[in-house]
Amino acid sequence: MATPAAGKTCFAIRVSHDFLTKRAAVRMLVVCPTNHLRAQWSAAAGTFGFQLDPAFSNEQICEAADYHGAVVTYQQVCLALAIFQRACKAKKTLVILD
Repeated sequence: MATPAAGKTCFAIRVSHDFLTKRAAVRMLVVCPTNHLRAQWSAAAGTFGFQLDPAFSNEQICEAADYHGAVVTYQQVCLALAIFQRACKAKKTLVILD
């Protein structure tokens, strides 16, 4: 927990970089409270070279292959828990809870 603009997102992306380069995970899933934050997370990840799908929907099974993962809301996960469970079990996934 820290104040806004304290660097929490950048720190989480940096940790993600370590996980992905060491192959401890092959994809990221960021879960955040609002759609607005989905766009912010995706943009921040892009500055570090990660492409996160900010428009992932529950109708999709998994993000497109050219993405490193997706950004979703807590509401999305609650509404389609089985989809997220399958996707995370299919590929080693680092889940970031914002």
